[in-house]
Amino acid sequence: MLTYDYYCEVIAFNIKQRREIKGFTQSEIAQCIGVSRKTILDIESNKTSLKVKTLLKLADCLSCNINELLYEPSQALSTGDNIVSMLSEGGIALIGTKKEA
Repeated sequence: MLTYDYYCEVIAFNIKQRREIKGFTQSEIAQCIGVSRKTILDIESNKTSLKVKTLLKLADCLSCNINELLYEPSQALSTGDNIVSMLSEGGIALIGTKKEA
């Protein structure tokens, strides 16, 4: 079974990859969601916890569905569904546990 740490790494990677594909800087995304550039750096480096509200704002700024940030493109959508299920069951921190964004 895949661990929470694995899912957190996937989410951090997907956020960074989506931002780069869209051609946005960390500063632009930070401004869009109302956080500092350092917070975006920490999110993309999996050094901070990510609130669901922040994840939703990121998906909106990156013009993508939240599921696109929750699962690996090579995996079935069920991985993202598993994360959503875990969230509804226990309200886990999405990325790490060091500090909240």
